[in-house]
Amino acid sequence: MQKTLRLETTAPFQGLAELVAHDEGLFAKEGITIEWIDREKGVDKSPQMQHHRPQGSPALRQPRQPARTGQGRPL
Repeated sequence: MQKTLRLETTAPFQGLAELVAHDEGLFAKEGITIEWIDREKGVDKSPQMQHHRPQGSPALRQPRQPARTGQGRPL
């Protein structure tokens, strides 16, 4: 009896064992057919150039004041 295993596509380093087993024909030797499911089908992967600033946050941060020396309390 032929079995089908449905696997999602992933980054190569995440599903390495499955990719190697498929390429080596190990699944086929066991009578298993692999059906690769593209979970990112139709996903826009183009770079997004929009920058969003949270409500109420200043557009530019104030520069830090230089550290003052000699004004600390002695220990």
